[in-house]
Amino acid sequence: DERGLITFDWTPDYSRRSVQFEVHLSSDFGWFAVGFSDRGESFPADYCVLWYDWKGRINFENAVADEKGVLVVDEEQHCLRFKIKRKGHVTKFTYGREFDTCHASRYVIEDGTNHVVWSRGKDRLYQLAGLNVSAGDGDRGMVRVQLLKNVAANLDLPPHHKTVEILVSKVQVPDADTTYWCHVYKLPREYLEKHHVIQYGAIIQKGNEGLVHHMEVFHCIAPPEEEIDLYSGSCFAPERPKSTQ
Repeated sequence: DERGLITFDWTPDYSRRSVQFEVHLSSDFGWFAVGFSDRGESFPADYCVLWYDWKGRINFENAVADEKGVLVVDEEQHCLRFKIKRKGHVTKFTYGREFDTCHASRYVIEDGTNHVVWSRGKDRLYQLAGLNVSAGDGDRGMVRVQLLKNVAANLDLPPHHKTVEILVSKVQVPDADTTYWCHVYKLPREYLEKHHVIQYGAIIQKGNEGLVHHMEVFHCIAPPEEEIDLYSGSCFAPERPKSTQ
């Protein structure tokens, strides 16, 4: 979390197509859920949940939070190789998860940005099924990470490849915790015919690396006769043209 009271580390194993996770947090909890969602919301989401029952027994199960935040426990366990250790006021636990569990309702870990979500409650449970991760005092959060790296990033490009630089010039970064900046770029006419994107990467002015967390590229689909405004500015500004939304 932002205060550093919860840490989340991971080690990918590409040969086994799985990730081993390690979580450290203070021991004053009855249950702790950590997992993934498509857009960073706490539900719907795919969780692995560490919880204590009323007899103090430790349980570790995977569950899916539905559209209302209620957990549905899966009979098939996808949170694997669980180990736990408590030292002083800190609980440390590790577990593994496959990139793709081949289950329709499960999150697929892929190259790119992953939304890690977590939720915590102080009360011990009779059972996990039916717990609402959105209830309580709001002790929950989200962080964006890149769990997997492109292991083929340094491949030699073919000699006939072309490079397009899409730059945003002289942006005044607002004084805010987070800024989402949208920039619409129209490709040159030479790209009217089909081309294959084989690589893309960030161009960040030296000294500003710490300001940029991640970038996303979208292809704007519209009828040929429609003009899309070449907007550059805050994604949530009221003056952002409707054609770019």
